[in-house]
Amino acid sequence: SATELVSVYATVQDRERRLVPDLRQEDFIVSDNGKEQPITFFSNEVSPFTVIILLDRSGSMVEHQPVVRDAASAFVRQMLPEDQARVGNFGNRIWFNPQEFSSNRQELLSVLRAPAGSAGASPVWLSLDQSLNLLSGLEGRRVVLMLTDGHDAPARNHMRTSFKDVSERVKRAGVMIYAIGFASMEVRGGRPRLEPPDD
Repeated sequence: SATELVSVYATVQDRERRLVPDLRQEDFIVSDNGKEQPITFFSNEVSPFTVIILLDRSGSMVEHQPVVRDAASAFVRQMLPEDQARVGNFGNRIWFNPQEFSSNRQELLSVLRAPAGSAGASPVWLSLDQSLNLLSGLEGRRVVLMLTDGHDAPARNHMRTSFKDVSERVKRAGVMIYAIGFASMEVRGGRPRLEPPDD
């Protein structure tokens, strides 16, 4: 028989949504299909992460680009020295900068200040799938932070990737996905209408 070691990361809040930082191993129970599993290693230290900050540069997000840039920049400024990041962008094409994961905040902020370009298509699931490729094989906490309206509309030349396929892959990979959803403004019948982020 074989034993598989699985990393489980947790953030605990009290009823007032304040962080609870001083928990011990005996405060946790981990179960799998109702069967309690042993906790082999426990730490309540802050652990560094490797993150892809994935930005939606599609046509439906044009009005939000200043907020997206400012939010991503604020996130980079709050990173700890051991944290690493790359910035992903998607629209008519999908690209990632810098070439390697970096802890250099100034380098990452410079990437975010560069003209975004793109617009048009919105390959949400394909860009998430490519982000998983870049995080594959890395150790520690791996995260994708997406800023998007969530409307998947790939271009004709994009590979088709479904939410179901990406969702299953995320579960197998153990990558944490955080999405910040933006509403988009559409004009229908000459009247503007606010479209909520796609569920």
